[in-house]
Amino acid sequence: MSKEKIYVSRKILADVGRGIYRTPANAIKELVSNAFDACATWVKISTNVPYFDVFTCEDNGEGMTFEELRKIFKRIGSSIKRAGGIQYNKCKGSKRPIIGKIGIGLLAVSQICDKFTIISKKKKQKEGLKATIDLLQFEREKAYLSGEEDIALGEYELSTLSVPQDEIPISYTKIIMESLKEGFQKSLKEEFKKQLIRPRQFSNAVKEFGEFIVQVSQLKNFKSLTTYDYMIWELGIFCPLKYLETENQIFPSKNYISEDIERLKKYNFKIFIDGLEILYEKTEEITKQEEDFKIYKLPPYEKEVAGEKLKFHGYIYSQRKKIQPTELQGILIRIKDVAIGNYDKTILKYPREEGPIFSMVSGEIFVEEGLETALNIDRNSFNETHPHYIELQNEVHKFFKETVVQDIRERSKQRRKIEKQEQITQELNALSEKIKNKWNIDISFKIAEKDNQEPFYFDKSNGEFIFYTKTRGWSKSEKERLLQMKSIIALYLLSSLHN
Repeated sequence: MSKEKIYVSRKILADVGRGIYRTPANAIKELVSNAFDACATWVKISTNVPYFDVFTCEDNGEGMTFEELRKIFKRIGSSIKRAGGIQYNKCKGSKRPIIGKIGIGLLAVSQICDKFTIISKKKKQKEGLKATIDLLQFEREKAYLSGEEDIALGEYELSTLSVPQDEIPISYTKIIMESLKEGFQKSLKEEFKKQLIRPRQFSNAVKEFGEFIVQVSQLKNFKSLTTYDYMIWELGIFCPLKYLETENQIFPSKNYISEDIERLKKYNFKIFIDGLEILYEKTEEITKQEEDFKIYKLPPYEKEVAGEKLKFHGYIYSQRKKIQPTELQGILIRIKDVAIGNYDKTILKYPREEGPIFSMVSGEIFVEEGLETALNIDRNSFNETHPHYIELQNEVHKFFKETVVQDIRERSKQRRKIEKQEQITQELNALSEKIKNKWNIDISFKIAEKDNQEPFYFDKSNGEFIFYTKTRGWSKSEKERLLQMKSIIALYLLSSLHN
């Protein structure tokens, strides 16, 4: 066993030291991404509920050797995952994009705890490794605020670990997080009784998660969610997980993102928290196709921008009333199927005021290539002056304005028109009933939206008035048009009664 130093770039440390991960899920996402890149098919997270004193994150990925772990700790912030331009892992059964790039996944743990242990083993190896990491120096270090050279972040003890005979054929990595941050642990413990999810060994985890989603979907917003519940929801949003298929699912019956749904399924990647399987589910309220909601497919984009390829596709969903929970309003950007931050309610800072439309839309942009150099170190926000971000922003704004907003307004206009016509028809039918009751005269009405030589025609054979509202002479106001129709009917009645 030996003690070795962990080195990190001052710039990386300065950024991370400010607390770049705003929520626990943001930090855990980095560990999940590491497992995904290591070809794991599952990640199991335990919070030791209700005590919340130890977190563990275990996966069945490829594991690490002593040399690989030393390379990680030799200089955090200099990932070698994409050396030689490699963008994809050929994991068994699927071709996965490599998520990690800047190599700060393990440093994300510092946002949760001060000490942690890594246990890892390669397949068919008779021995594994154990590394005990102390990041207390990270908390004490203030010199990172200036200077350029690397500094020692902390220490780790590396030792060989004997494994049972039955574990020799398999590979895995387990991270045990201890000495949890006081505020983080306190919020989890204090809010435990308010949780929607009660962790246990689920016999039907997908069903249980579906029930959680039903409860969440009934909320106007997530302000009432506990830290634990919000962590579960965010991990479902952030990670490259398959969609939860429910009766309300808007995608399978349509071909808008069927390829994305299938791609995520093929990753064969699952996350469990305290025995609960997490999936991704959008909870928009759905009623009647083409009347109450509509999905707009963003045209696929693929061009070279600032010397690098930018390739993306996506969709925007709209409905007639406000989307709830409000956290689903806006646009979510995914790079290689991992969400960058939460939904952006400003639609990437759309420059025009569109009234309540913003609260009625939700969408996802899937970035296949590019935009990564626009990521800030937290991997949850962008440098908005980067050429790739500006180009994507412009394309989304153009599509939103020329397709989505224009169609929403046109459909709204047509809907109001139909509603007013129905109102006119109802009033005319009520008038017809009154005429029959008072004078025993049978007449009916029909509104024809086509041009004619005369504005109306009375068919004596069946007592039907046909009003040609496209013909000149009719008022553009529905209210005044109704008065015109009633005047015509009154003249007919006077004539009939006189005769």
